[in-house]
Amino acid sequence: MCPTHVACKDHDTDYLRDPTAAAAFERGYSLLAAHGLSFDLQCCPAQMEAAAALFSRHADVPVVIGHMGKPRKLAADGGAEDLAKLASWRAGMTKLAALPHVSCKLSMLGAAVPGWFADAAKEAVLRDLVLEMVDLFGAGRCMFTSNWCVAVGLYYTSRCYCCCWAAAAAREGGGGALGGGGMSRCRC
Repeated sequence: MCPTHVACKDHDTDYLRDPTAAAAFERGYSLLAAHGLSFDLQCCPAQMEAAAALFSRHADVPVVIGHMGKPRKLAADGGAEDLAKLASWRAGMTKLAALPHVSCKLSMLGAAVPGWFADAAKEAVLRDLVLEMVDLFGAGRCMFTSNWCVAVGLYYTSRCYCCCWAAAAAREGGGGALGGGGMSRCRC
């Protein structure tokens, strides 16, 4: 099982893919727009196709995908396991990014590539993943968040790195929207 949030494990229910639960969830979700509310989703890559289908039916609800779509525990070694995880994650994030009302939080970097801050090769992999999301969603639909209360020690480090990566991409002419003058819109 891959719940949308840790608390869902307590209910043993996948609110995006279980037909009964998903129908009830969508009924509630459909009420958000009438109240001027947005929706933050924490999901795993296996749920992204169902999430994209739900969000496409409710384009009037702004959505933010948490934790960069949760690529998890990448070894950053180019191995088969990482490649499979990244293929699933990329396919899902591409579907979500195609929806103009969906944005991406660049957060919880340590869960994506554990130890990235102490290993230059892992840092390079994570940097590329962050910039890939900025390219995919555009700078105006990406934001940095810290998971501050949980990861206090890495908050400033993560924010500094994210900003430095974005600035370097803009200077180098890469980074998609960042390189085209979009840096002022980037909330990294």
